[in-house]
Amino acid sequence: MALISYAQNAEDVLLWRALGQVEHGFYIDVGANDPEEDSVTKWFYDAGWRGINIEPMPSYQAAFAYARPRDINLAVACGAAEGSITLFDTPAVNGWASTDAGTAASHRAGGVAIVEQQVPLRTLAGICAEHAPEHIHFLKIDVEGFEAEVLRGMDFQRWRPWVLVIEATIPNSRTTNHEQWEGLVTPHDYRYAYFDGLNRYYVAAERSHLLAALTVQPNIFDAYIHHHLDKAWRRVDTLAQDKAASPATDTPALQPQPGPQDTPAMGPMATPAVTPAATPVTAPPATPVAAHAAKPMPAPVTVTAPPATPMPAPARERSEAELLLAETRAQLARAHEQIRAVRYSLRDADRLRALAQQDAGSAAHRQRQAEAVAQQRAARIHALETSWSWRVTAPLRL
Repeated sequence: MALISYAQNAEDVLLWRALGQVEHGFYIDVGANDPEEDSVTKWFYDAGWRGINIEPMPSYQAAFAYARPRDINLAVACGAAEGSITLFDTPAVNGWASTDAGTAASHRAGGVAIVEQQVPLRTLAGICAEHAPEHIHFLKIDVEGFEAEVLRGMDFQRWRPWVLVIEATIPNSRTTNHEQWEGLVTPHDYRYAYFDGLNRYYVAAERSHLLAALTVQPNIFDAYIHHHLDKAWRRVDTLAQDKAASPATDTPALQPQPGPQDTPAMGPMATPAVTPAATPVTAPPATPVAAHAAKPMPAPVTVTAPPATPMPAPARERSEAELLLAETRAQLARAHEQIRAVRYSLRDADRLRALAQQDAGSAAHRQRQAEAVAQQRAARIHALETSWSWRVTAPLRL
């Protein structure tokens, strides 16, 4: 079965590559946001895992309670101390809510409306002491600029998540900011593994065998698809089955009717007629031409088409699903092209590096040869200057 990715940057694909062999694992998601959309833990939950979802937005609590009954769902924020804190919500943009005042100020400067509300504040160490088992297989932190405060509230000596996934860029930016908090991670014997353009991955030193699985981006060998594409394919299959199960209905074609000016033998839908036996025909009496000219012509018959029947709902849904599927396939094709381009770039870089190393080796070899020749010449000159013939002929060179 293909892995279905729900995460925004395929984080779940990387984590599954490293941890997929674990049965009934445990995760902690700080800044969970939604139980499905952009969720790093949805695939793991469906695979039998459970964990702790920490999301301070009260509006998401009901969704988590419904979709994740096995999980522990906490409507709190995480920080360096227990208490309460102001949450800066962005109703117009999902996923931008933050407890970081600087991030909220940046959103305001960009014209994004901010709604403030007070929410409970807990330390991650306190939550772990209350709810976590002995083994935490991965900890994901995505709190829109508040990562350092969350890490200050964690006890990495007592609780040792195997893998850490921490958002490492300024919110809504490619600029990295891990230097603000990495000093709260690596001194606790966590080794840097990978940066995916959005998050940095770290592995506990005692689990260093997982490092190799986190060094390459998600790729075709991970056998995964995005959940939007999976849903589109399922919808197309359902519509196809519904269509096959329903009886076919043919719409009668509109047939034009013959007008008064058409004779049975010359009408639009005429069929060959059997000619009867010849019968004497008496010509009618001659009529003046003027009489024909005065006789009115019959009005033309206009054939009106019935009103257009709207497309049935199943057909319309099938059309929409096929369009969505085509768009998703186009996106996948573009992604594969980008992957190929990166591979070609890496291949060119390796080739250039090899050439540079070869040139450097050739230059070093030439330098060694020149030094050897210079040493030989110096030795010859020294031998000549110290020879008996050189000393005897010295007065002749004056």
